[in-house]
Amino acid sequence: MEDRVIGIDLGGTHIKGILMSKDGEILQKLHRKTDDQEASRGFTIWQERIKEMVEELSEGNSYAVGISAPGLPRADGKAIAYMPGRLEGLEDFDWSNYINNPQTFVLNDAVAALLAERNFGAAQGYQHVMLLTLGTGVGGALLIHGKPYIGNLSRAGHLGHISLNPDAETGILDLPGTLEYFVGNATIIKRSMGKFSSTHEMVEAYKSGDHYATQLWMDTLKKLAIGISSLINVISPELIILGGGISQAGAALFDPLQELMKTYEWRPGGVSTPIVAAQMKEFAGAIGAAVYALDTSL
Repeated sequence: MEDRVIGIDLGGTHIKGILMSKDGEILQKLHRKTDDQEASRGFTIWQERIKEMVEELSEGNSYAVGISAPGLPRADGKAIAYMPGRLEGLEDFDWSNYINNPQTFVLNDAVAALLAERNFGAAQGYQHVMLLTLGTGVGGALLIHGKPYIGNLSRAGHLGHISLNPDAETGILDLPGTLEYFVGNATIIKRSMGKFSSTHEMVEAYKSGDHYATQLWMDTLKKLAIGISSLINVISPELIILGGGISQAGAALFDPLQELMKTYEWRPGGVSTPIVAAQMKEFAGAIGAAVYALDTSL
């Protein structure tokens, strides 16, 4: 039936898939491991798994398919053009040819998450929204006049790659002292001098009153507040949404962050920018991919 659409979200650890009605009802969910390490040794396990998931969800029907993945989408929307460092084999891999479906549309994973929030989550009713995904790194996406803004080369929205310190260590895009470096989970071992293996572990120590964890977490949130305040001055959104694994820290994140924003955010006329948690959670990328496929195939 053509009143349904498939959404696939490819991540470095997991692949999620959904079958969704045009009204937004989730009819079926699938969840598989990515096994990127095996793929990097010459296998294409995650590619095969996505094809199998599409076949299982479609059951022989010709549904439009949206595929969310990290990286910059190609201009024709059929592949990821640029994704350094992860998921070897993803760059320029044409998904429409591989799954034999011309109605296949590829987009960036953070943009997909924002579309899910726009249609069904925290961004409903807003025109100008900034999404920050706080996880292994710091990703992002922008909603301008109710539509995703991707800019030239689909590069817009890489909010984690603003620099906070020109003298700090260089990040994956050769820019020093990025917001991603100071907040992302990938650097927590280095930033904690080996004491914490994950941001979650640091936050739990902070909750239990550990002095070093408190210092490190407050420094992390200070840099996050400065980064967000800087971006507010450039983009001036109505709403900021925080998603990703680190955002699940809840009050331990949002309460001190709100206090720090009082210091760093420019608030003309006393108007502050609301900062809220993402609502769509685990399947946000797949839902957003399905929304994108639905919008693009019309």
